[in-house]
Amino acid sequence: MASAEVYSPATGKFSATGSMSTPREGHSATLLPDGRVLVAGGSTLQQVGTTNRDTPASAELYDPATGTFSSTGSMISGRASHSAVLTNGSVFVAGGLTSDNSQSISSVELYDPATGTFSQIGTLLKKADAVSATLLADGRVLLLGSDKWASGPPSAELYEP
Repeated sequence: MASAEVYSPATGKFSATGSMSTPREGHSATLLPDGRVLVAGGSTLQQVGTTNRDTPASAELYDPATGTFSSTGSMISGRASHSAVLTNGSVFVAGGLTSDNSQSISSVELYDPATGTFSQIGTLLKKADAVSATLLADGRVLLLGSDKWASGPPSAELYEP
């Protein structure tokens, strides 16, 4: 879906706002320090009536002041079902699934809101498609994840910006 809604804590209700330029599901949405929201990745149907999916590397910014979405730089790797968290003013993006949903992704990227660009900053020690990123009080990011195609226990890793 390309449609989007905003929630008002004052009224407890959702209301329609502008639409994303790319319909997506399984994407991340991360609040930036300036109040905009980075929407990245996800998957889209390649053809209506099928289950074929595409995982775009594209990203867009939602501006709540205007209720509009605009394009920004693309991720290095297209991914869906990934995790993203704001750390030190940049957005840390990790894990997820490839475009055909057949492989977990190990790459880690950082989005710089000042330049509108993503850069690859490393890889996870263990690929993860079901990954959760949590910002810790000391600025590090705790990553918990698993790879549904690999045997063994879930992984836990720490990222230090």
